[in-house]
Amino acid sequence: MGIVGGVRRLLRGIAAAVCCAAVPFVVVACSSAPASRAALPAGTASKGAAAPSGSAPRRTPSATDRPTTTASPRTGNGSSAADLRSYFPALPAGAQAEGDPEGSASTADEIAAVSDDADGTLRRLRSHGFRDAAVRTYLTAGGGTEVSVQLARFADAGQAADFYADATYQGTRLALSDGYPARAYDLASGTAESDDTLLATSYQGDVQITLTVTGGAHPSSTLLRSLLDEQHRRLATGR
Repeated sequence: MGIVGGVRRLLRGIAAAVCCAAVPFVVVACSSAPASRAALPAGTASKGAAAPSGSAPRRTPSATDRPTTTASPRTGNGSSAADLRSYFPALPAGAQAEGDPEGSASTADEIAAVSDDADGTLRRLRSHGFRDAAVRTYLTAGGGTEVSVQLARFADAGQAADFYADATYQGTRLALSDGYPARAYDLASGTAESDDTLLATSYQGDVQITLTVTGGAHPSSTLLRSLLDEQHRRLATGR
């Protein structure tokens, strides 16, 4: 596992989601099958190959653009104004961030770059009014589980909801608690040598959430649900 795997997995997640608007079971149609950890962690296969060809470009935040610790309140129409990185919850006790602990910004071009259909992915992102995105990856205490979260902001709450509704993933559907729109999947690696990845997707206002948990043959669905609840609450309340 590592920052390349975490960032590419989340970029893959949103790239897959936009492909799904046109093609069902996007992991087959828009990306390669998940690879083992020895190549790429589950769900992060690069364009047409099992081995990574290098990470997508990532902007390094400067000291003048660090997010504040408290997210700005949302407006009445569900729009968010703050730096997306300020909406990440505090890291869990004992967690080890991979890369910047506050997260890293991602652009539409960076997301499209890891898709098998870069032009189509970029077009679909723009059609939903994509504005910006942020990614953060960390290892839980003890290093046994990798957690990656991507927040992607769209033109308005309606576009974020449409983006969420269009997305389809190949994998075993997992049950999630009620209370807000959300879906989760077990993206089984298909091999005994590699780890499975659990993926959850949701949205709050104009921000779409993609969250993955990877580690061991049976990653924790309980952890996935609790992390999604926390992220959703943070976006909804700023706390």
